[in-house]
Amino acid sequence: DFGGRASELNFGLKSLKHGETEPEENIAFSFSFNSFGHCFQGASAIFLFAAVHRDLILPILKRPEGLVVADLLANSMIVYPVYNIVKRGIKAGSTFSTSSFCNNASEWGVGFIFALYTGFLISAIGGGATEDPRKT
Repeated sequence: DFGGRASELNFGLKSLKHGETEPEENIAFSFSFNSFGHCFQGASAIFLFAAVHRDLILPILKRPEGLVVADLLANSMIVYPVYNIVKRGIKAGSTFSTSSFCNNASEWGVGFIFALYTGFLISAIGGGATEDPRKT
C-alpha cells in the first residue's frame, strides 16, 4: 500500500527531502500554478491539428507566420514529459515511486487528452483538414 488512491489522483506521500520532518501529500490537481502549468503544457497538443490552424490560428492572427508559433507550441508539448522523467530519475532515482512524477504526468496527461478531444471536435465541426492552411 503506497498510502494513496490513484483513482482520486492521490499518489500517496512524497519521500522526505533533506530537513523535512513530515512527508508532503502527492496529490494531482491541487489549486496551484504548477498543476495548471502541467495541464496547459499537455494541452499544447491542440496545435497539432490542421483544422485548428485553419479555423482558429489564421483567423485570429490573420498572418500565416502565426502558424510557425503554433507549430513550435505543438512541438513543445513533448518537452515537459521528457524533463519530468529525467529530473525525477536524477533527483529521486532511489525513491522514484514516491516522487512527484505520476502526479505531474497525470496533470500533463489530462491536458493532452483534453487537447486531443477538442482538436478532433474542431476538425469534425470544421470539415476536417482538407487542405494545408499554409497554402491559403
